[in-house]
Amino acid sequence: MEAVQRRRRLGRAPRWVILALVVLGPAAAAVLSELTWDGEGRLVPAMWCFGVVVTTALAGGLVPGMVTVAAGSLLLVFFFTEPRFSFLVDNQAELSGVAAFVVAGLVICLVLDHLQTSARAAGEAIADRDRSLALLDGLLANAPVGFAFLDTDLRFVRANETLAGIDGLAVADHLGRRLDDVLGVEGGEAAELLAAVRETGRPALDVEIVARPAGSSSSLRLSAGCYPVRVGGRLTGVGLVVRDVTEAAMVQAERAQLFDRVARIQTLTAGLSGAASLEEIVSVVLDQGRRALGACAASLALEDGDGVIIHVEDETNGVSTERVPRDADDPHVVVIRTGQPLLLGEADHVRERFPDIEDARALAVLPLMAEGAVRGAIDLGFDEERVFDGAEQSFLAAVAGVCAAALDRGRLSDAELAARAHAERATARVAFLSEATAALASSLDWETTLGGIADLAVPHLADWCSVVLADGDDLRALRVAHVEPEREPALRRLVQDFPIDAAGPEGLRRVLAEGRGLVLTDVTEELRRSVARTDEHLALLEFVGVRSLLVTPLVVQGEVLGAISLGRCGDLRLGDADLALADEVAVRAAQAIVNARLFEQRTHIAATLQAALIPRAAADIPGLELAARFVAGGEGVNVGGDFYDAFPLDGGRWAVVIGDVRGKGVEAAALTATARNTIRSISVLETSPARMLAHLNEVLLRLGTGEDEPRFCTMAVATVAPADAGQPPGGGPDLCLAVAGHPLPYVLRADGSARQVGTPGTLLGVFPSVEVEDVDLSLGAGDSLVLFTDGVTERHDGTRFFDEAALSSVLSRCAGFTAEVLAERVETAARAYVEDLRRDDLALLVLRAPERSATSAWTSTELPAVVESAARARRFVAAALATLPATAPLEVAELLTSEVVTNAILHSDPASRAPSIRIEVIARDGVVRVSVSDGSPSRPEPREAAHDDEGGRGMALVAALATRWGVEPADRGKAVWFEVE
Repeated sequence: MEAVQRRRRLGRAPRWVILALVVLGPAAAAVLSELTWDGEGRLVPAMWCFGVVVTTALAGGLVPGMVTVAAGSLLLVFFFTEPRFSFLVDNQAELSGVAAFVVAGLVICLVLDHLQTSARAAGEAIADRDRSLALLDGLLANAPVGFAFLDTDLRFVRANETLAGIDGLAVADHLGRRLDDVLGVEGGEAAELLAAVRETGRPALDVEIVARPAGSSSSLRLSAGCYPVRVGGRLTGVGLVVRDVTEAAMVQAERAQLFDRVARIQTLTAGLSGAASLEEIVSVVLDQGRRALGACAASLALEDGDGVIIHVEDETNGVSTERVPRDADDPHVVVIRTGQPLLLGEADHVRERFPDIEDARALAVLPLMAEGAVRGAIDLGFDEERVFDGAEQSFLAAVAGVCAAALDRGRLSDAELAARAHAERATARVAFLSEATAALASSLDWETTLGGIADLAVPHLADWCSVVLADGDDLRALRVAHVEPEREPALRRLVQDFPIDAAGPEGLRRVLAEGRGLVLTDVTEELRRSVARTDEHLALLEFVGVRSLLVTPLVVQGEVLGAISLGRCGDLRLGDADLALADEVAVRAAQAIVNARLFEQRTHIAATLQAALIPRAAADIPGLELAARFVAGGEGVNVGGDFYDAFPLDGGRWAVVIGDVRGKGVEAAALTATARNTIRSISVLETSPARMLAHLNEVLLRLGTGEDEPRFCTMAVATVAPADAGQPPGGGPDLCLAVAGHPLPYVLRADGSARQVGTPGTLLGVFPSVEVEDVDLSLGAGDSLVLFTDGVTERHDGTRFFDEAALSSVLSRCAGFTAEVLAERVETAARAYVEDLRRDDLALLVLRAPERSATSAWTSTELPAVVESAARARRFVAAALATLPATAPLEVAELLTSEVVTNAILHSDPASRAPSIRIEVIARDGVVRVSVSDGSPSRPEPREAAHDDEGGRGMALVAALATRWGVEPADRGKAVWFEVE
């Protein structure tokens, strides 16, 4: 447009031409008019002037043309109007003609200028279009995408070489053809897209279409953009931009497939990482491995010894297994044998190779490799035929590798767990054997010990256990134990009332008869029904839970005493290892029985010897109280070295003796008998205790002649003349005391003072002569002489010693006590200072001159909180009430004291129970009150016991026999008291 405007300003011809036309044109027109004018009219001059105007306007444009019109009008006025050669016009008609010339000239100039301008603008527009099209052709020819323009009939008008390369036709072959003719059978999708753009007038961008060029067997994936083409607002066609994305789509598809496969492997790996055991890993492999590979069915085979175990996923039962031989024509076995994958992508190939497989159209069997060896194979069935290309094979191999590593890990984990479980079972067996051995050695009561075996076996070895003893043809269930205690009565009834028939291979009586153990690993329901005699018997078998059973005999020195039976209720079975362990326990139990029997024999011998050496009852010395205490050490299998004796002498006098011989056992018994009998024999001839001891020393020296070790002992002998045997009325007894190497006795006066008496002498049986002397003393009313062995004063609990000073302290607090109470107090105090009450012998004699008969008494003591203290409490109460009149309710008080003490020990709260209990006895005005204090705040209540209960009647007896009873707070816990009249 600028060019047009510029030429409108400057003219279309060169300036000198335009100037010549403007200057000379009118003149030339005037000359020509003059030459051709005939003088009539003004048409000829006007025509020449019009010619010049047209020429000038065409050559120079509007402005020169208008100048020429002005010049021509002046020439017409000057030369061709009247008056001529004057610019004055007289004739109105001529003036109108000149005006018409001017107007017509100007119109012609304007018209010509407009036409020329339009023609030139159109030419330049065509030139611009040609240049643009040339540029567009160059751009389209070198563009990496296909371009095309189609008319409204969707026929190609233009197309570039890129588009031609995409669809395989030359550019010229596109022109005039429709899109579906060019793209073939799959071009309809693109044609529909173009038609939609044409109809709606809206572009469609980035539309993916599939096209198959004519004559081509492969499809193309194209990304297309369609645009409406408008000219002057009118739709003239559709533009098409096409980009071949077939390769990019393939890359994208491969990438997506790779990502999907990686994700599936990650999912499979995550599932496998959460599985620990081989069974769990197999389940994950069959489930998630199948899904990861897109298979419709999966199975897994693992090597196992001489065969192959195939695991198959079962929708109803989980995973089922089947064992096949190594030479079977099975896909798994084939791959395990060859170590190579088996890939069958077509159904015909699958049927041809494995006719038995009917539901798979493609098959992939992959070896599972671990540490360079084939561990198994995974079989994958597909419901569609499949192409196993390189990428697919790599993916299958990767999944198989992940599964193989997990399965190998599971196998190793199971092996480790099995080894650990085996080690734990072995450790448990050793621990059980150790505990059983300790239990068997803990007691010499073999029936109690055997009963404890059942408690140890459950639940460590079995769910239930019974120990049965054979008594002729009868069976006695010594002890039964069950993991569920409420089933123990049924178990006892089963093993005792329904012994298994001896005719069967599982017979308990057969074990007892043959002395050989048996184990039934799996007791089936059919077996239980076959051995059940009655419906009740079968119900007991089911209720107890007999799923696995072993029986081992108890053989003692060739005699079958009974049997130990172990059973399990669940899936865990008893086996040969359990039977071997049970046999070992039975052997040790048999040895424990042998030891117990030997102990019983030795205990009986020792008790017999000890009974022969110790008086059966304390002597009844007229006018004196005599109390004795003796405890033999050494578990009762050895005769103790301590002894005492009291026997009458001539003239109403008595002798009391206490001694301690060297050693224990039979040698000690012989020495004790010698010493005791020698003193008794010499007392017939000698009245002096010192001379008695001297004679005993000579006897011991003679007995020890020729022996490696001497026989010696210590002894204290006292002779006493009671007050009623010639003493003045009201006087106490006279005593003569001699001590030979023995602890000096104590005299406890009625006022509470206590001191040792006598002179220490020489040990007996060691030296040819002894230095002993007689010491005379007397006992007043209420005084006591306390003789004891070193078993009393040498006791300790590791930190404290009960020495002679401690004994003196105890005695000083016992003034006024009877001989029995005093002896009980000393024994209790001495026992409190030793952890093992049976470690050493203990002998104690208390000789007391009583006061006159009393009508009241008060005393107290403390006893350990053990069951054995009940008997000691009875003796303490009996001793405390010994001075009361014969009408006192002694037996009732003793019985109720035993019951209250027993209740305090057995039924008080263990958490608050004190280590000892306190007993207080008060007798006044014919009423005896006994109070028992313990640390427990729980209040006892009388209850009604069943007729077959072994206990539970204690407080009921108290309520029935006591005149009054009750419970009151005490310094520690509570005190239960009762009164009897």
